[in-house]
Amino acid sequence: MLLIYPCLPSIAQPLLTPSLITQSIEPTTAEEYLYRAIGFVRKENYQKAIADLNKVLQLEPNNVTAYQVRGDAYFDLEEYQNAVSDYTNALKYEKLALTYFLRGRAYFQLDQDQQALQDFNSAISLNNDDEDYYYFRGLTYYILDDYQKAIPDLTVALKSNDEETIASNNKEYIYFYRGSSYFEADQYEKALADLNQAISMTQSNPRFFSIRSLTY
Repeated sequence: MLLIYPCLPSIAQPLLTPSLITQSIEPTTAEEYLYRAIGFVRKENYQKAIADLNKVLQLEPNNVTAYQVRGDAYFDLEEYQNAVSDYTNALKYEKLALTYFLRGRAYFQLDQDQQALQDFNSAISLNNDDEDYYYFRGLTYYILDDYQKAIPDLTVALKSNDEETIASNNKEYIYFYRGSSYFEADQYEKALADLNQAISMTQSNPRFFSIRSLTY
């Protein structure tokens, strides 16, 4: 899950652990509801988080962070259309690369590939240093059969060494999709190298072997 948390005063940071914030007294301000909602999200109690975020938006209808966090909660509940709606509202007030990426990811889950591609393009135009953005754009190009564009994006995604990124945790799939793109582009030696790399990382996916057999 990728989640934007509000910038908190340093004195408040030690107090905002999930166990403490979700056991606190009933909030009375938008800020307090927001902090408690974040605590619920961290405990994966998304319904309670959404209820608190609804309160935030009743009190502060323009609260960008509340839309962002509620969108993340809806995404984790697989309510992707609701997530799209919240990210869209957040983007009305602030154009953030991460928000475009997250909305693109929700569109991706809804199989709305052109909308996803537009959002990944917007995210990369605002921040071209995040490998996850390239990973998902590469996957979208792959799904759209645009293999020549998928290959360079997946190549960028493979550069990620940050253990917390989506790209780093999906290296075998990036090799697979890039290898499959090379296969579709008739670049069989490169395809074979990537498919071998994917299979060396995991041998549990029959698709990897299937495409490699076709490559051979």
